[in-house]
Amino acid sequence: MIHWARQAQLWETLASTIDAGLPPDRALAMAAETAGGAVGRRARVAAAQVALGKPLAEAMLAVGEDPVACAIVRAGEQAGRLPVLARQLAESYRLRARLRDDIVGRMVYPTILVHFALVVLPLPWVMSGKLAGWTMVLGPGLLWLSIGLTMAIAWWTGRAGLLARLALRAPCSALCWPALAADLMAVLRAAIGAGMLAPAALELAAGSCANRLLAERVMKAAADLRQGRSADLSAALEACGVRGDLLEIIRVGETSGKLEEAFGQARTIAAERFIWRLQWTARITTGTAYAIAMLVAAGTVLTMYSAVLSQAAEGLEQ
Repeated sequence: MIHWARQAQLWETLASTIDAGLPPDRALAMAAETAGGAVGRRARVAAAQVALGKPLAEAMLAVGEDPVACAIVRAGEQAGRLPVLARQLAESYRLRARLRDDIVGRMVYPTILVHFALVVLPLPWVMSGKLAGWTMVLGPGLLWLSIGLTMAIAWWTGRAGLLARLALRAPCSALCWPALAADLMAVLRAAIGAGMLAPAALELAAGSCANRLLAERVMKAAADLRQGRSADLSAALEACGVRGDLLEIIRVGETSGKLEEAFGQARTIAAERFIWRLQWTARITTGTAYAIAMLVAAGTVLTMYSAVLSQAAEGLEQ
């Protein structure tokens, strides 16, 4: 399980300790003690590297921290805005933790319900002696096997690069694209706020992108912008797949000289869109699981009723 609540605590404490005047290595070491767990252990290793002169962002990336967070920290170090951006990261991780808990809470009960419905499904045949008792665990076993296979396939497609392509194509893009866009906008906002030129900001965003195919597009857009093949940053982002209201907000911000503010607004819209779609996906999945469980339960009841009537009929005949 991803420890987003611990990461939120890490970044919040880091912001407070740096504001208090502590050097980055001591601030990170103190934040590591506060966060605890695997997050704290990684941060302690990074703090030791920072004490030896390594930049904070590079040290955090080297120990396996989220590349998006490290890109934002790199921009914060460059602009002297690390506490502000660290607090933004903390809020982002708190939101992720709440969203994860909500989705998991929605999915646990229907999954358990389907599990027990599959357990009782062969019960009439087991009671009549037509099936062995072990068949009652066959249905649940197939359920958890299918869940495990789904996770394994997702892991394999991710390693093979197939998942990256599917995430940018319908229907998967309807859910995945807003999340990718929100991360992209967050890094670009931090980079522009740090005073980076647009090509450098795009390169920073490409290096932190979780989707390999999108990272390639962003890196190509950075090269096109640097070499004059793209007219402006909005055109470069349009080539990456940014469309609709997000692109219009960025275009207006670029024209008005309020690009950092525009990226912040675009990130908020993309994140809210992802949350809304994810919650509805969870509701649909939960409803489907409830429907399956009810159908299995109804089938079990009808089968048991049929078995009772059959036994009663056999008794009357005798």
